[in-house]
Amino acid sequence: ELRSAADERILHYRARASFAPQTPPRRDDELYLSPFAGSAYEGDALFHGPRFEVIKAVHGSSDAGMTAVVVGSEDMAWPDGPWLTDPAAFDGALQMAILWASLQLGGQSLPTALGAFRHYAKLPTGPLQVTLIGTTEGGVKTTSDITFCDRDGQLLARLEGVETHKRP
Repeated sequence: ELRSAADERILHYRARASFAPQTPPRRDDELYLSPFAGSAYEGDALFHGPRFEVIKAVHGSSDAGMTAVVVGSEDMAWPDGPWLTDPAAFDGALQMAILWASLQLGGQSLPTALGAFRHYAKLPTGPLQVTLIGTTEGGVKTTSDITFCDRDGQLLARLEGVETHKRP
């Protein structure tokens, strides 16, 4: 729990951690991806400046999902911290959710919820293979599961139930 320093009766956030077995990520060839031309940062889906442009390549996209290469904090020269995870890589996953949602919903969107985070191994420095599997709901919402793998395909972490909503 994260409580207010001024009044510890005020609860700001609550989380629960549990250990669970690894679930293998869905294979890219099951997504029926079409090549993605250009940069993730072209167009108006993403608003991130150069210090936050952690998606280095989008391999492909389809109605079922997207795959990309994302780098982490060390590659972006972000300040080091006592991180159990990598904030730059995870921001890249949320950026992927925004980008995929914009392609599916036909407009800009923002992340609005995260169901679960599963951490299986320390994220290495260097590029990560990130796969998003998603669905759309009612033309205004997407829900995605996003997996992080190393270059050998080893599952490192997973975000589940990432919701985005189309901006009005």
